[in-house]
Amino acid sequence: AASDVYKRQALPLIPQVVFVGQDYSGIIYEVQNRSNETVTLTTAQFYSYAARSAALDRLTLGPNERTQLYLITGGGVSDVR
Repeated sequence: AASDVYKRQALPLIPQVVFVGQDYSGIIYEVQNRSNETVTLTTAQFYSYAARSAALDRLTLGPNERTQLYLITGGGVSDVR
């Protein structure tokens, strides 16, 4: 949907750190609000088929504010997306 494309452009995910383990892998992303409006985030916005858990440092971002997203995936290097 067009709104999903807008959200991806307005809230880019920038990988910061990747952890790869035998059973699980994790990625720490920086999330930046590039829109002109305050946005409310939920962890559900960042789940995918491989995601096992997600956490955000902040749930509300004003324009140009940033937060960290912590995403745990199924495990092994092939599951890091």
